[in-house]
Amino acid sequence: MYYNIFMDKSFEFIEKHNRIKFRYASGKSIRSGNEIHEYHEILYYIDGDATFLSENYCEELTRDTLLIIPKECYHSFEIKNQNVYTRLVLNFPDICVPSEMADVFKRISVIHNVSPEIAYVIERMCHVLTKETAGAEHLLYALYNLLISELHCFGIEGSEPGCRAKDSVSGRCIEYIKGNLSKRITACDIASHLNISTSSLLHSFKSEMGTPLHRYITEKRLIYARSLIAEGARPTEVFYKCGFEDYSGFYKAFLKMFGYPPSKIK
Repeated sequence: MYYNIFMDKSFEFIEKHNRIKFRYASGKSIRSGNEIHEYHEILYYIDGDATFLSENYCEELTRDTLLIIPKECYHSFEIKNQNVYTRLVLNFPDICVPSEMADVFKRISVIHNVSPEIAYVIERMCHVLTKETAGAEHLLYALYNLLISELHCFGIEGSEPGCRAKDSVSGRCIEYIKGNLSKRITACDIASHLNISTSSLLHSFKSEMGTPLHRYITEKRLIYARSLIAEGARPTEVFYKCGFEDYSGFYKAFLKMFGYPPSKIK
C-alpha cells in the first residue's frame, strides 16, 4: 500500500451537507504546520519520520498508526524527512459521524498496529485515490462508512498519545491562555507570569508546539468567538470579549481562518 512519493491526490464526496474529503499525500507535497479546524480528522500514518504535537500530547509516529483528531483540537506535525513522509487523511463534519460514534470523536486518540480489517479498508482507499478508478466517488464513500463501522468495533479502545510534561513551558503557557482568552494578554504578560524571559517563552513555545505563540493565541480566540456566536452572541459584541482591539481586525482574522464571515454562523 506504499505508492509513489511526491504525490498529492485528494477527492471530496459531497451529498447535501455531507462533505467528506479524502487525501493521500506523500513527499514534498505535504506542508508541516499547525492546524485547528471545524471538522473531525482521521489520519493514517503510512511512512516517514514525524512527531505528532498537540496541546497535551507529543508522540513519535510509527508506521501503521491511526490518529483520531476531533474538531477544534489544535495539532501539528513535525516532519523530519519530507521526502518519505506519507499519510492518508479523512476530513468530515459532525453530520457524518453516527450518534453511536460520538464519544470516539470527543478526544484525541491513537491506535497503533491497526486491525487487519481497518488496514484493508485504508489500503483500498489509497488504491482508489492513487489510481484511475471507475466510480471512485461512491466507492470512497462506501469505504468511509466501512472504516467508521470498523472503528466502532476497535477504535473506542484507542489510547491517548504520549502526554506532554505538565510543567513544560508550553503546558504552563497554555493553561494561562485558557484562563485569559477574554483579556488582551501579550507574550510579555505570559513570560512575567511564568517568571521567564519573553525570548525564552517564544522560543520554547515554538519548539514544543510547532507554531508561534501569537498565532496560537489568535486562533484560540477565534475558536472561542465562533462558539459564542453560535450560542447567540452578536459578532459586533464578541470581538471585544475575545481580546481583539477592533471589529475590523477580528473580522479579517475570522474570515481568513474559517473562510466565511462571522455573520454566516447559525
